[in-house]
Amino acid sequence: MTLAEAAAAITSATGGPHAAASPVEPSSQSPSASAGNGNEGDPGSDVTTGPTILASVTGSGFGCRLSSDGTLRCQGRNVDGQLGDGTTTDRTEPVLVAGINTATAIAAGANHACALLADASLTCWGNGYYGQLGTGEEQDSPVSLPIKVPGLGNVASIAAGFAHTCAASADGTAWCWGKNDDGQLGDGSTADRDAPVRVEGLRDIRTVVAGDDHTCALAADGTAWCWGNNAFGQLGDSTTTNRREPVAVSGVTGATAIEAYANQTCVTHAGTVRTCVGQA
Repeated sequence: MTLAEAAAAITSATGGPHAAASPVEPSSQSPSASAGNGNEGDPGSDVTTGPTILASVTGSGFGCRLSSDGTLRCQGRNVDGQLGDGTTTDRTEPVLVAGINTATAIAAGANHACALLADASLTCWGNGYYGQLGTGEEQDSPVSLPIKVPGLGNVASIAAGFAHTCAASADGTAWCWGKNDDGQLGDGSTADRDAPVRVEGLRDIRTVVAGDDHTCALAADGTAWCWGNNAFGQLGDSTTTNRREPVAVSGVTGATAIEAYANQTCVTHAGTVRTCVGQA
């Protein structure tokens, strides 16, 4: 299998370039897991005997899979270390992400990836040019091994956009870091951040999802909130104005799930109604 074939196979199986997730139980995919710009793959078994694949995500030319034993395997493009195997060598077959055996969720951006661990901490690897790894400094060189995001604990949900990352904490707060030219970090500015900053004005957040350059969150009261790029109306506030702070998705109450794609947001509410805004 060529590298191009490997990348195409992952993309075909998972549906897009990157994704977001809440923890997945070993026995099944969590019904509350929210898909980002690449939907999580359906749970399934490896063709050979081994751990069950709980989720899969894709970035730009690479993909990663979360297994029921808490390990992660990635393959494809690796120029930025986004496969997490300690090298920058492209791989046509899956390789283990080094040092991780307690992963409960995974998210992939264009050229970076992050994993939520069983102790509710977060680790990231790959391209950190815009600070999307959350280490407290921008990374000019590839980060080919997972590094812990400092100062962020009790993480309940993670999401990765093109070059930014976000997390929801168990206390209901939301945090983002990385590229911020369109306000996708939600901190009221357009300054890139190399460490987590709190999203302004949100409380009781249960999950976060990310498109390319926008981010959304689902609150415990059933409201949905979005911020960042709004060129296609993907924030759902009936405008095409970029927002540096969260705005409510219009006409949505009783929301139970939220999804973000490249330039689109979809919310499930009022039972089984699924409303999408932006560009499909």
